[in-house]
Amino acid sequence: MQGGGRVGALGVADFDALRAAALWRALPPLEAQSMLAEAAAEALAPGETLFREREPSHYLYVVVAGWMKLTRARPDGGALVIDMASRGQTLAETAAFAGRPYPATAQAATAARVARFDAHALRARLAARPGLALALLDASAEALDDLMRRIEELRAGASPQRVARFLASLAPLREGAAQVALPYEKTLIAAGLGMQPESLSRAFAQLRAFGVRVKGGEALIDDLAALRAYASGGDRPAARRRPARPGALVPAQRSP
Repeated sequence: MQGGGRVGALGVADFDALRAAALWRALPPLEAQSMLAEAAAEALAPGETLFREREPSHYLYVVVAGWMKLTRARPDGGALVIDMASRGQTLAETAAFAGRPYPATAQAATAARVARFDAHALRARLAARPGLALALLDASAEALDDLMRRIEELRAGASPQRVARFLASLAPLREGAAQVALPYEKTLIAAGLGMQPESLSRAFAQLRAFGVRVKGGEALIDDLAALRAYASGGDRPAARRRPARPGALVPAQRSP
């Protein structure tokens, strides 16, 4: 049985999040209203599993709050994090459209809430309305392009640059100082960026050149513009010079 959370009716905040989803924007207004009448909301606690890889796809899901972790099984028995999905993102929509098993496991990385739509009813709609099928296929392609872009942006470049992109994506401003909350635990941040936890710690240390200070679950950023420039391929952060200790000998300058 899929879904381990608490199921209830959609709320106003859920509707707002659905409007941000590419899949939802592709629906004609009357079709969207009809689907809403059949939808439900599911709330999950951190660590709860929504569906598992290779299970039959009974529902299509859209994240309306929180973060969901998508993983695929590795040959060695571990799990590879392939995406961290947040508000407005659909989960495994191609599996629901085609009636195929889920290609990944979805687990709540934080307290999360998803809107769910019955996959069988959705496929019946698509069979009866070819135009709707084409619109949703185009929206699905857009969602896939967005996933590929996020993977490329977050996993390309040196570790400090990847972390810089991630932190910059959390900040609502383009420049100035910012204080952002890390959305989930650091081990998941590292996995999502394709690095080991110790590499993440070293990257945080290197980003101190931009005034980045990570304390618990928050990151303080003194210079967002500089961080964004580096994240986009600018110069590496320069190491800060430590002040000389009191009484330390300072090498004499040579006279010209």
